[in-house]
Amino acid sequence: MNMCFTFFLEVNKDGEEVMRQFIVPYLRDQPIWKSLRFWNAAFFDAVHGEREIPAIPRDMWHSWSPQEQSEYQECDKNSTFGKLGTFVSNMKAFGLDNDICREFLQKMSTIGDLSEEQIALLENSLAQAGEDKRSR
Repeated sequence: MNMCFTFFLEVNKDGEEVMRQFIVPYLRDQPIWKSLRFWNAAFFDAVHGEREIPAIPRDMWHSWSPQEQSEYQECDKNSTFGKLGTFVSNMKAFGLDNDICREFLQKMSTIGDLSEEQIALLENSLAQAGEDKRSR
């Protein structure tokens, strides 16, 4: 998915200007991008793949101080917040409507235990993306 925003073709326009043409428009209509099941699985894979320690053993967790536990949880939430923003942006780039993006956002922010402030920032970003699309 991320490679769609990385790879591009260089098209020579009028013999002089070189234009970069990313491959997203060519792949946007594929059915997989419209599947909420795909986005859920991809998001979980991205979140779990980033963690250094996939699961902290219970005895190790309990050996940490409350401050260490809190810092770990906050770091985890911030990571989830960042990834969720990227995913919602990618979903919009692949042409998903705001209702599907909002459903995904609500589900993942609840699972990720994001703060109300983080959720509001993501919702505002989604609303702004919708407004930007309408103004084009």
